[in-house]
Formats: sequence, C-alpha cells, structure tokens
Amino acid sequence: MEITTLPFNETTSNYVDELDPENNPENQDSNPEPQKSDFWPLIPKLISLPPIFHSLESDGPFQECLLCKKSLASVASTYMVERIFRGTEPIVEYAICTDCQHKNSDELSDSSRQAMMELFGSIDQEARLQQLRERLEDGKEDAWIDTCVLTGKPRSECKGFHVIAKCTGFDLELGFMPFMLSDDAIKQITALMSAQTRKQMDDFMDNFSMPPEFAEDPDLVPLFL
Repeated sequence: MEITTLPFNETTSNYVDELDPENNPENQDSNPEPQKSDFWPLIPKLISLPPIFHSLESDGPFQECLLCKKSLASVASTYMVERIFRGTEPIVEYAICTDCQHKNSDELSDSSRQAMMELFGSIDQEARLQQLRERLEDGKEDAWIDTCVLTGKPRSECKGFHVIAKCTGFDLELGFMPFMLSDDAIKQITALMSAQTRKQMDDFMDNFSMPPEFAEDPDLVPLFL
C-alpha cells in the first residue's frame, strides 16, 4: 500500500471540515515537516482510493463533480465522496468538489449545522484516532469504516449505511475521515435536521434518477452534500 503525506488543509467554514481536528488551528504546527512517528493525524495520509469509494458507473474513481462537472483527476482537486448502501448494494453515490460542497453547506440552516456539530462533537476523537493509527500500522486501513463513527455498530450488522470520504485526486485522505454511518445513526441525524435542511436535501436528490421508493426513503438522502 503506497502512502504519502499531505500539507495542512486550510480551515473552512464548512461544517464537515469544522468536525475535522486537522483543521483546528490549535493543532497546526509552524513546522510542516514533523517526525515520522508523530506526523499523523495532524497531517493526513494519502492512500490509493479503495474500491468501496469507487463509482459504480465508471467502475473506478469518480471522474467529475456531480454539480459543476469539474474534473477530479488533478492531484490538486479536493472533493468529498458519499456512497449510500442498502445491504451491500450501492443505491446513491456521488462526488462533489470542495467549492460546490461549501456552497451547498452554506445553505443549511444554522440549527441543523449546530445540531451536527454537537452530535459529532460527542466523539472521542483522540481515542478514535489513536486506535486507527494502531490498526493502520497493522495494514488495516478499512478500520475507518468497519464500525459506525457515532454508534459503534459494525458495518456487517447494518441493513443500510453511508460511507463518506475526503479525497485528493484519485487518492483517499486518512484523517478524521473517512467514516461510516450506520442505519441507526442516519435516523438520529435526520431527526435533527430542520425543515429547511430537509427540503434542501430532498432537492439535491433531483440530481439522481431513482425509483420513487428509493427517492422518498429518508435513509437514502445524502447527508454531506
């Protein structure tokens, strides 16, 4: 498995980035060349994008942003991938570039943004990252998405789940993300969403051609658009 390192990401107003400890200015060191033993998780690692984050349509990494159609092949392209599964079958999948994601996230209601921050703020990030570091050293990079980041429910026990990743070019960043959200966590999150945010998420579903029984299922609505 080829691993490289990335420089620090700039802090953004996007709530997904706000959840990521690498974007906390207090965690950033003026020296961008830390020792190998302590460089992570402040600087994320890059690995080749695992198949679970590939596009079913292209049978490989996503090629373009869903909204603006910008190519994602460049090593300078940073974007999010969300795939939603029913059992082991992907039902919804998309990649969205950083610019488009920020524009969409800025339209979320303040109450929904605050609710998400409080929910994810309950995660013991230090313990999670230390455990992931140990498993990564054992060659188990799937550890990030083996269990739900909120409930701890194993992916193998989920009737449905979401996986969310932050990517650069055709590589996956290992930091706070990627993570998996179980069916139980999805219900917990959607219950916190305001009517304004739910409408925005429903409108976003117009980008996908889906049977009505899927399009109207709240468990299949993208959460990190």
